[in-house]
Amino acid sequence: MGLSSNKIFALAFISGLMSAAFAAPAAATVEYVKVCSLYGAGFYYVPGSDTCLRIGGFVQGGFVAGQSDFDVMPSLNLNSQGWSVGAGGQALFYTPNGFVFGVEGSWNKADVSDSTIWAGNSLLHSYKLRSYYDVLGIAGIQLPRTTNTPNIAPPSLSLVVGERWGEARVSGGAFTDNHSISGLAIGALWDQPVSPHCSFGIEVTYTNYGRNNFNLGGPVIVDQNNWSAIIRLQRNFSTQ
Repeated sequence: MGLSSNKIFALAFISGLMSAAFAAPAAATVEYVKVCSLYGAGFYYVPGSDTCLRIGGFVQGGFVAGQSDFDVMPSLNLNSQGWSVGAGGQALFYTPNGFVFGVEGSWNKADVSDSTIWAGNSLLHSYKLRSYYDVLGIAGIQLPRTTNTPNIAPPSLSLVVGERWGEARVSGGAFTDNHSISGLAIGALWDQPVSPHCSFGIEVTYTNYGRNNFNLGGPVIVDQNNWSAIIRLQRNFSTQ
């Protein structure tokens, strides 16, 4: 089965960021990894460049809402909502000309659901997103500093694009089917460092999971998408 254009776009976006991040520096000078003088502990120079690297782990949680359209007659449309909590990791590069780029990944437990009586057979039908994980590329700009405290990096605002995979459960009457789903996720990330080691962030994304086939005593296609607003607290890895 060939890749969809959305997935090709997401993979190309992430691949481009990673290629830029790990391309060989123009100068052949070999340097040992050292602390970035601009931002202090938790940031390190990429050898042979003035770009600083921040690597960290985060915990996050927030609100998710979406729509699930069943391909049946009469129509059945569910508007699900709920929560998600999870954890992940991020590598973020700060360039001397004011840009940021990198990659992140996370795994999240979710409870995003809705149910209703379908007019077609007067039975209860439901949809539930149970979990999801993702790999997202990051590209954005550094914003003006909000503090004069030394060794605290500036905030940043970035576009995030990548692939998101989930586990969905659909029920109709006596039938229930669990199905792996995937789709393109796109959104924005605001990151606010609060100390040399920690940062606070808000990430808003839209995910289009597309049309997936569930077995409810017969094949039923469900078209799914959702929005998420996530609050994040990150701790940067440091040797100091």
